[in-house]
Amino acid sequence: EAQGFEIRSYLDWYERLAYEVIEPRCPPSLRLAATAALEHLTAIFGELALGTELLEPVHPEMRRLLRWHAAEEIEHRHVAFDVFEAVDGRYLVRALGMVVALTTLLGFWAVGARHLLRQETERPPVEVERAARARIRGFWWGVSGLVGRRLLSWFRPNFHPADAEIDQLAADYVGSMA
Repeated sequence: EAQGFEIRSYLDWYERLAYEVIEPRCPPSLRLAATAALEHLTAIFGELALGTELLEPVHPEMRRLLRWHAAEEIEHRHVAFDVFEAVDGRYLVRALGMVVALTTLLGFWAVGARHLLRQETERPPVEVERAARARIRGFWWGVSGLVGRRLLSWFRPNFHPADAEIDQLAADYVGSMA
């Protein structure tokens, strides 16, 4: 908002859809499974942020913030999963949790990105959207193997988030901050 972007209408839409439409229709065990799935996804993004050059084009201050957040996501990636396993643990609920998480996350991202792109003033919106699509396409081609493997690992019956040996990425980054 301080940079001139109107975000309130998107946030109002998001909050209504997420908390008044989707959440009341999902049982608590599915919501917990979706939370655990979202934590798995954010750990994947954390691995990308710390283990690839993904954030190199980002402003140094924002890059530091995003890398710190990536380390934090990696460090607690199994907490919601462990709670889900203790409370419910059914494979089908866990699998459906990922479907709900991925569908809503990608949908909210797409709508939010479009909302912001339509407000871009420095370049024509069509040019901005075309550049954004090309960049996203290039990004996904570059990381699709890692993302695909990590995402699909969720569907292994004996999956646990700690199976991904990425703790050292977080530890190394946090250690470099000192």
